[in-house]
Amino acid sequence: MVGLAVGGWVVMFGREGQVAGEVVYKTPKGKTEHLVVDLQRAAKYKAGGAVGGPMEMTASRAGVLRFRTESAAAVGLRPAK
Repeated sequence: MVGLAVGGWVVMFGREGQVAGEVVYKTPKGKTEHLVVDLQRAAKYKAGGAVGGPMEMTASRAGVLRFRTESAAAVGLRPAK
């Protein structure tokens, strides 16, 4: 994946379209909103680094996840089995 951090947001997208495997990236300092696109559609992901600790999230029918972090963190999204 490739991404951009600007104005309290991080946006990550697939370098070559939909991403099937694990996604790991670092966040900037401070509160940050995350928008991760090009994930598997309607797939469940185990997320680490998000507010509330590790959790399971489901991507939208378009393959999008949105969440936030409160400080610098290593974010990991891996497909749930």
